[in-house]
Amino acid sequence: MSGTQELPPDDGTPSFDYRDEPRANGHAREPAQPLPDRPNPFAWLEDHEMTDEEAQRIAEPTWVERGLFVESHVVAIVAKPNGGKTTIVFHLACRWPQLGYQVVYVHADTNPADAKRMREIARESGVRYLTPDLKVGKAMPDVVVELEGLAASDADLRGWVFIFDTLKKMANVIHKGALRDLLALMRKLSSRGMTVILLAHTNKYKNAEGEYQYEGTGDLLSDVDELIYFEPRPNPADGSITVSTRKEKCRAEIVPMTWDIAADRSVRLREEYVDVAEEARAVKQREEDSPVIEAITECLAGGPKKQTEVIEYCRTLKVAEKRTRRVLMAYSGNLWKARRLFQKNAWSYELLPAQESSRS
Repeated sequence: MSGTQELPPDDGTPSFDYRDEPRANGHAREPAQPLPDRPNPFAWLEDHEMTDEEAQRIAEPTWVERGLFVESHVVAIVAKPNGGKTTIVFHLACRWPQLGYQVVYVHADTNPADAKRMREIARESGVRYLTPDLKVGKAMPDVVVELEGLAASDADLRGWVFIFDTLKKMANVIHKGALRDLLALMRKLSSRGMTVILLAHTNKYKNAEGEYQYEGTGDLLSDVDELIYFEPRPNPADGSITVSTRKEKCRAEIVPMTWDIAADRSVRLREEYVDVAEEARAVKQREEDSPVIEAITECLAGGPKKQTEVIEYCRTLKVAEKRTRRVLMAYSGNLWKARRLFQKNAWSYELLPAQESSRS
């Protein structure tokens, strides 16, 4: 006898199935219903993926102002008070409606006389010019509330350019939470297509490198697409101001630019860039070096001198050797001429003709 158990022959009697067991109320169990489709818990990923259109806009940005402002970016323009930022940006903004943009200039850092003048120019150019702080019962925080509602809506903001002058009127820039929240709002608006331009001030004093820095917490630099300084240089001869850009942060190919602002506030873009910041550093350095320059010039007034002779002469005037060497090198070819001698590492210096004539 094998160990395999044989099945009974099929006599046509239905086999028992526990699923056919009658319910307590005498009715047969209903067939099992298919489970409803559950929502995909990862469907939200698609909302945060970059679309082909968005990728194309990054690869080939659309310029509101070529070389300076990109569509849908958040840009901070930073300058010290009376540094030309309002005059230049307002001048540029008045051209953009002719390019098809809806332009809104929110001005909360002005006086009634300037506001009246700018209002007329804005109306002629098609710019919406808002002065919340000059309206009874209104202020810049009311504009921020309206922007929050706009960010929460489904409005298409492509083609809209908002300029806010100035940032510190919208939030306490030295309060990290306040500035962070405001910049998050600006980012929401830009993600919907709005181009946001924030005009901001520098601190009163320069840093160790001799440069002015933006006023506020580090969130400003972190959360904008571009941060660009406007460096001004007054021209006392005609009352004009020369203003050049200095890039701090860029996510687009920003081009260095220089403008001249005339006494009547007309603006002209120069063909060539002028490094105003570097010029300012050079002027400051020249002022600091002037005592050493004067000492070296006195030493060379009697004719060419070896470097060792110049160093010894300046030492009698309490000028350190290291400083004398640096100034000799820095102004060679400008104030005096250097000539290498036959001895190793030996040099001689003599005043250039222009310097000799200026002393006579």
